[in-house]
Amino acid sequence: MKTQIVYALVSDENDYYYEQLLISAFTLKFHNPNCISFLIIDKETEKTITNKRNKIYKYIQKILVVDTPKGFTKLERSRFLKTNIRKFISG
Repeated sequence: MKTQIVYALVSDENDYYYEQLLISAFTLKFHNPNCISFLIIDKETEKTITNKRNKIYKYIQKILVVDTPKGFTKLERSRFLKTNIRKFISG
């Protein structure tokens, strides 16, 4: 079985979380080319993954977009994704 790595991202153009993820995903693929990487994002973050922010698709194999409760802040959406990962990813 191949190693599975799961990232959770809640980001927009006003922070550096996407860029940090991009560096981590690149490094992961460089040192572990056979691992499988997942990215769990919310719908608000998905809307921002365009133009120069779409390079992540080169390093992540599977991207899962999850509905988060309306009215949640970025911090709350991030915690929601991280605490519910087992509901979205098996293994």
